[in-house]
Amino acid sequence: MIADFTIGEMTIIGKGNKERKVSIGLQAKKALLDYITLERPEPARLGDEDRVFLSSEGFPIMHTTVEKLFQRVKQRAEIAKFHPHACRHTFGRSFGRLVTAS
Repeated sequence: MIADFTIGEMTIIGKGNKERKVSIGLQAKKALLDYITLERPEPARLGDEDRVFLSSEGFPIMHTTVEKLFQRVKQRAEIAKFHPHACRHTFGRSFGRLVTAS
């Protein structure tokens, strides 16, 4: 994920190395800036400065890292099905209902 906060946009690298541009709202922008300036580890390599999410060692996180995180949360919360796509789907449905209702 590469962020350009000056224009309120992020570039997300997805499946097949496909780039997607995503707008960032003010609250998300503030939360991300707080994370980057206060909590994010320093990048371990030159060229990774524009990456938002880094491991504790300073390397960009991989999709396997996110999958392992979801597995741990799923086990601790004793949830049968919990994965990144489910969160994306739930957000999409909720956002769609919100937009339709207004």
